[in-house]
Amino acid sequence: MKLKKAIGFSTKENKEIEIEFDLNKKQILKIVNKFFDTMSYSDREKWISKNTCPMGSGGDMGVAKSMFQSAQERRCRGLV
Repeated sequence: MKLKKAIGFSTKENKEIEIEFDLNKKQILKIVNKFFDTMSYSDREKWISKNTCPMGSGGDMGVAKSMFQSAQERRCRGLV
């Protein structure tokens, strides 16, 4: 994954100093896990529901999962 991030600010040019860099899958996974590890389970569920679309049916977690997926699917289809 290629990214561009500011690493400083040039007062002379009055603009941010940016660099482009690549992250491999292992680095991305580490960053994502660190992000989610700081959240409670309910915060994770809220973030995932708000910011992602379902990937498929997956395993069976009962009614809670189906309610979660229904809300997520409605959002992804633009119905919410």
